[in-house]
Amino acid sequence: MVDARIARARDRLWRPQEHAARLTVVLLSFARPRNIQPIAESVLRCDFVDRLVISNNDPRVRLADHVRIASPRAAILEQESPCPPMRRFEIARDLPGDYFLALDDDVLLGARQIDAVFRALVADPVAPHGVIGQVMDGDERAGVRPYRLLERRDASVDVLNRAYFFTAAHRDRFFTLLAAIARQPLRYGDDIVLSFSGERRPRIHDVGRVLYFPSGDDPAVARWLEPGFQEYRSAVYRDLVAVTGRR
Repeated sequence: MVDARIARARDRLWRPQEHAARLTVVLLSFARPRNIQPIAESVLRCDFVDRLVISNNDPRVRLADHVRIASPRAAILEQESPCPPMRRFEIARDLPGDYFLALDDDVLLGARQIDAVFRALVADPVAPHGVIGQVMDGDERAGVRPYRLLERRDASVDVLNRAYFFTAAHRDRFFTLLAAIARQPLRYGDDIVLSFSGERRPRIHDVGRVLYFPSGDDPAVARWLEPGFQEYRSAVYRDLVAVTGRR
């Protein structure tokens, strides 16, 4: 289990300036309910977060047994059937706001880190932003593997991973692209679709060490270890290159 005290300690030294913009956060829970409480607490330390929506995408789990949040800014959605990761963008589509953050449930960003990337998004809303991403070089752009994984730097990437800061325009473009590649329901690769939703490639930022829960590598819950995962994502990437003309 990630020691959430590290994130809290960093945030005690953080004194944010006032935000004019406001952020809406969507957090999915699937088979990792114990991760949700520290992530939610970190998000709600950000005064500029208007709302946090937590979607329980695994109805076999009673999220209320693991999460205790008494904030008017937070709400829990209990889904009636298991939902894929792209459910976060469907939720965002039904919410007001200009700026959004979608977080995987195996990554813990501190409030200071959320603040830094949110400011980067507001300053440069042309592309989605994040903290970690994949880069394909040369002919490798035809597929998702092999790739280089980048973090702890300021750089453009081809695909964002794990934390996704985006605008309402990116969200709307997401569904336009999804219709264009005719992949509904989308099993994997919502991060890839979002990464093509800007006018430029996504940007990642060095916000210091990012904390990851060890459950991200657990074969029992990690979707990236499921059979056919990489092949499906490669096909989605190729479809989006064909539709957008990105090289």
